[in-house]
Amino acid sequence: MTRHTYKDAAEQKARSTYEYLIALTDAPAVLTPLRFLREREIIHFQRLAKHWILQGIICISNTISSCRRMGII
Repeated sequence: MTRHTYKDAAEQKARSTYEYLIALTDAPAVLTPLRFLREREIIHFQRLAKHWILQGIICISNTISSCRRMGII
């Protein structure tokens, strides 16, 4: 799953940037959008993680099916 590391790193960087900016301010007009954006990054990452897991399961399943067809297992 190394092909997803760039996307993963970008989302984690965005989230940490929002957290850093949140720590710098007390202004509700600034905090509200920053918290929204941080939460959006978290949710987006979770959805992508579920997709990556599903793709991994499909890949493993296809590999097992291929091995069975070839009589390996």
